[in-house]
Amino acid sequence: QAVNELLRHFWASFPLTSPQREAKVHRINKALVDLYEQISQARSAMDPAARQLAKPLIAPILQACDAAFTKADRAAAEKASQNGKTTT
Repeated sequence: QAVNELLRHFWASFPLTSPQREAKVHRINKALVDLYEQISQARSAMDPAARQLAKPLIAPILQACDAAFTKADRAAAEKASQNGKTTT
């Protein structure tokens, strides 16, 4: 449930129209990375039968996190590109 709440706040922060929103997205992204790693480690520690049972519950969460990571990476690249254009 923590992941879902973080994802809700993450997506609500777009578009990144202020430095505060950018900082918020950065903080949330960091927290999501930590939770993603915890979930992945827990999944790896499960025996194969339990992992198979948990897959339908865990896979959508991990996919949603992957989408958020992609969005954060694109936003960071776009900002870097804009900063590069303004300094040239």
